Amino acid sequence: MRPSEQLALKKKDFDFTVYRGVVVGIEAINKTETGQRTIDMEPEVEAAVLRWLKIREKIKTKHDYLFCRPDGRELDAEYLNKSIWRKTLEKAELHPRKMYATRHTFATIALTEGRSPAWVAQMMGDRIETVLKHYFHFLPNLGGAINRAMNPPGF
Repeated sequence: MRPSEQLALKKKDFDFTVYRGVVVGIEAINKTETGQRTIDMEPEVEAAVLRWLKIREKIKTKHDYLFCRPDGRELDAEYLNKSIWRKTLEKAELHPRKMYATRHTFATIALTEGRSPAWVAQMMGDRIETVLKHYFHFLPNLGGAINRAMNPPGF
């Protein structure tokens, strides 16, 4: 999910139906039809969200967003990036990177594990052409063939 889509999830969106985002504090419907989708939750993600929902019930809020700050206020991209993402990377002793990079990690892992490019595109809210353009080299047995066809020896 895009960070803006994560910020816009509401408690009722537990099935990870994505059709809006929050950008600069403004909630709006996603621009593209492919951006409006339901994301398949992996079992680990579902378990983590269920744990969070139990914690979330105890937090007093004036909104119905799924995720919030520890004090109950709404999350925003700056807080998410500086107070959660960067600190998590530091604690894990990982090099700094943009939160958006998790989308690339997801696509890479999914394709290397043999997931369909069409499924990856649907989960990411992208067109299949976009997935193939950026990640074709991660397709087992196919990426190398496409690369060889596009760059034959001697050229």
